[in-house]
Amino acid sequence: MPTRPSEVFLSRLNAAADSDVTVLLRCTTVARADAVLEALIRAGTTAPVREVGNRARRLEVVRRLPAVLGPHTLDHSPGSAGPWDLARASDDPTVVVVRWSHLAGDARTCQEAVLDGLQHAGLLGADADRGCQCVRLPAGAQGPASPADAWGALRAQGESGVWDALRAALPATTPLLRPLRTALDTGAPTANTTDAAQATDAVALIAMDDVTTGHAPHHPPASRFAHVVSAVAAMSGQRRIGVTVDLRRHEPTLPGAGTAGNLSLVGWIVLPRRRPAPEPTHQRVQGLLRRRFWRQQLAVDAWLGDRSPERLADRCDLLIGGLAHRAPTTVTELWRDDGPVCAGCGRARRHLPPDIGVLAIPPALPPAGLTVGITRTAAHTTVSLRRVTLPGHSATAWLTTAAARWARGRTLHAGPVTHP
Repeated sequence: MPTRPSEVFLSRLNAAADSDVTVLLRCTTVARADAVLEALIRAGTTAPVREVGNRARRLEVVRRLPAVLGPHTLDHSPGSAGPWDLARASDDPTVVVVRWSHLAGDARTCQEAVLDGLQHAGLLGADADRGCQCVRLPAGAQGPASPADAWGALRAQGESGVWDALRAALPATTPLLRPLRTALDTGAPTANTTDAAQATDAVALIAMDDVTTGHAPHHPPASRFAHVVSAVAAMSGQRRIGVTVDLRRHEPTLPGAGTAGNLSLVGWIVLPRRRPAPEPTHQRVQGLLRRRFWRQQLAVDAWLGDRSPERLADRCDLLIGGLAHRAPTTVTELWRDDGPVCAGCGRARRHLPPDIGVLAIPPALPPAGLTVGITRTAAHTTVSLRRVTLPGHSATAWLTTAAARWARGRTLHAGPVTHP
């Protein structure tokens, strides 16, 4: 299978920073954690997960195995299996750490692959096989779905064309056309970047358990996602925020077998200068969705498919190098386990059992970005902040200060990401 332009971009992101999605599965007992780990090892070494994972790791430039990530020190002795590197938390044997290669698929694909592995091991319950089928890995040695594949599927069904791509160009390319007047603040310089506390990569975890989807007078309801986006804007001072959209939810013809892969794309909204409220933020997000910005990105991935990966890599490096001044802040749902049915297909969601908790941590965004990942369950909304700073600036210090400004949340952890 040829390497798509979007995969070249992800590969170059991997060269610059940690691009894996990290999922922490906290079990009630060590025995349960052992069973989860065994299930994921078995799933990762079985087709088609094995083939998709092996291809993804071949496309990666750097393989990163963090020593400390989030609140845990990692023991990587369980090794790798297909698309994920598996670890245990050295300080808590009930925690299984899953490091998912972004080149194998987006966060939705990661979630469904993890659930598949646990389901096949009998850890989800007898009725899980009747749940949502929106995301399934392709059979055989075929690679994961790409934006170019989605464009081809829409074209084949008469759902899109050149004019669709052109109409979607402005919201899809805003960061390329308009650099920010004020880049994301990197904090005060530090004299010692070798100390773990002064690392240029850090994670903070914030609980937002009091967030509801209620509404203010004269305003429509605001989603939990909009609450998080508005809090990020208020905390960071950034008006331009990237929001990740799962196409399987918003393009009705896409859900189904073979749509596992990278089908979550980023569009940008611009919020008011004054402190943004969740309700108007929700309306900005809905307006972005109505414009179907992703169709321009799908088309470009298809149109540039005949370019060599080597030629594309240089352009991707230039684009990534300018992200700090164009699009440094992105918010995405990494794990969604909070509704009875899937919004894409209407079938029941598969859920983790009560004795397995989950927390997802986003990839880093080089060279000096902020990625915000949301983990949603029926009982909790947890936000993971991942900050990368330029050398000589402390990501940990920045996040500690920023988390203290977070509205309606309590900080669970703020600390560095370190590598051996």
